[in-house]
Order: sequence, then structure tokens, then C-alpha cells
Amino acid sequence: MFWTHMLGMHPQTGQPVDQFDCSMRWLPIMLVENGRHIRGVQAATESMRNEVVTRQDVLNNAVLNANRAAKEIKNVPHEADRLESSNHGEKNGR
Repeated sequence: MFWTHMLGMHPQTGQPVDQFDCSMRWLPIMLVENGRHIRGVQAATESMRNEVVTRQDVLNNAVLNANRAAKEIKNVPHEADRLESSNHGEKNGR
């Protein structure tokens, strides 16, 4: 037999534990404790995922708006372009 000293809190009762016992006897208690910690990690992971999705949506909208603004700027004729086109029109008309 493998004897193990357990020191801590019992996961089901919350009572302090400080005793030696067979490791096979501790197995069900340790499985319950492990399950409790896994649920905590799962909840934290889900919370982080939700935050990442929210922030990615904000970033995607910012990039989309920047692209739209850049296209609008490209479509606005510059003053030099307008002067050049009006000069060409006069030369062709002569």
C-alpha cells in the first residue's frame, strides 16, 4: 500500500484535513477536487474567449471604417487634377 499524507481542506465538506491514509482511498476525493478546478479553468477560458471576440469585433469595425475613409479620400479630386483637366480642355478647344 502507498500511504499519503493529505493536508488541506476536504473538497466536499470544507473541513480541514491532516491525516495519513492509503492513496487509493484518497482517489475519489482528489477526483472531486480536480473536477472543481477544471470547471473553474473552463469558466475563465470561456470568459477570455468572449472578451477576445468582443475586442476583435471592435478592431474589425475600425479597419473597415479606415478602409472606407481611404477609398473616399482616393475618390476626391485634388486641386491640381482639376486645374490640369481644365487646361487640357482649353488646348483641345483651340
